[in-house]
Amino acid sequence: MSDKNDLALARDEMLAVLDEKFANMPEWRAFRAMDKALTAMDEGSALKRKTSSPRVIRRRPSEGPTYVDLALEAVAAKGVPVPTTDLIRFIAPKRNLDAESEKTRINIQSGLSRDKRIKSVPWAGGRAWWFADRKVPNTNSAGPGASP
Repeated sequence: MSDKNDLALARDEMLAVLDEKFANMPEWRAFRAMDKALTAMDEGSALKRKTSSPRVIRRRPSEGPTYVDLALEAVAAKGVPVPTTDLIRFIAPKRNLDAESEKTRINIQSGLSRDKRIKSVPWAGGRAWWFADRKVPNTNSAGPGASP
């Protein structure tokens, strides 16, 4: 038996002794009712933990640049804020992703949104990504839509 099982057995034996000794005390009966309710709740949550699928934590392989690293590279190369679609076209081949996939767009956009180094800014009638610590350039600097 494990220590936990031994402790549970000792607890049950002690409760049996105390139940016999204090059976007529309303305080003990109230305590036992609360104890049984807590035990039932613990068993219910333990059952949920055992039956629910475990949370899978997926981590990006440590080698290679992150979405944000690549996005910052693209923004630096272009010199002006870059729309999400252009960033996806820049990042996808470097990370072996399908640039047309909605999942790719969501993952990249989510990664960019969480990072403090880059921010979404109003640009050329829409939104684009720019360095968080730099002033957005004048809209007249926007080129004819060349990709990074």
